[in-house]
Amino acid sequence: RIDLVPRVLMTEPRSEYIHFLPSIGSQQLNVRFIVHPGREGELNRYEDLHRLSVGVKRGTAYFEPFDSDGQLDRVYASDDAQLVAMFRADRLDAIAVLDAIPMETQLQAMNFHDYSYAHYAHQQTLDNHFGASLARYQGDRHALYDRLAAELERMRADGEIALIYRRHGVTPPDEAN
Repeated sequence: RIDLVPRVLMTEPRSEYIHFLPSIGSQQLNVRFIVHPGREGELNRYEDLHRLSVGVKRGTAYFEPFDSDGQLDRVYASDDAQLVAMFRADRLDAIAVLDAIPMETQLQAMNFHDYSYAHYAHQQTLDNHFGASLARYQGDRHALYDRLAAELERMRADGEIALIYRRHGVTPPDEAN
């Protein structure tokens, strides 16, 4: 019943049920890891994750090979609040963070300041897509989604998307490659 979802990361498994509209731009969206203070140096490279219990949000795509690594001890949570509560109770060694602002907002809301970021971060630049139901695209919404795709491409090319972001005090995505 949902027509569009903003900022959907394109992954192969998602392409089986999501129709991705053209990217409105790309953005640096690094995955960082929250750890307990004093343990920042225990996570210096990807392989160090294999020794830790890592909290992740269910349904979130972080990066490959992290998303499909069967050797990782991932602990799934439904939202940031649940991740923070588990971390605070020492049930997690680390939390994978794709978007730091909402996570830090949740940490502050729970008045929890006993955390730090690990030395390791996975650096990545991602395209910013809207996602639509593939079934609806293949059904009665095909022409509508194609028109929307053309309009998004025009808005990106004309700089209108960047203008909208700036109007709301948000850094716009870079031009998509």
